[in-house]
Amino acid sequence: MKNLLANLPDSIAGKTVLIAGGTDSIGRDITLALAQMGANIIVLGEKQNEVDHTLNLIEAPCKSSRFYGMVADPSSPQDINIILTVIDRQFRGVDVLINNNMFTFPQYSGIPRDLSNSLYAKLKGQYYCTKEILHRMESKSC
Repeated sequence: MKNLLANLPDSIAGKTVLIAGGTDSIGRDITLALAQMGANIIVLGEKQNEVDHTLNLIEAPCKSSRFYGMVADPSSPQDINIILTVIDRQFRGVDVLINNNMFTFPQYSGIPRDLSNSLYAKLKGQYYCTKEILHRMESKSC
């Protein structure tokens, strides 16, 4: 982790980073590293206890960063609208998007159609989340 922090620019401080899938494994490590560098964090996860745990890990060493976490499904237009509302009201935009929604299949039955549906749902979430956030980022830079 220290090597990663040493190689990243300090300019992330004060920037707002949306991390979809930022509450587990490598996503949580990325979340914590960016928060330690002073980034403002919006973290999305699939389970409230994972969101809460990640926010607690950020809170102790990163008192100067602003952070917000929520359970959200980026493939849901309703959830994307909620995410965008939070971004607009709490953070006034996003500077960096990390779309780390992982492909996990806890309910995969071995039937190819189920795998196809699971992949479609994850890819749809990544696509729509990225599309909406990039649109906001482009508008912000003009």
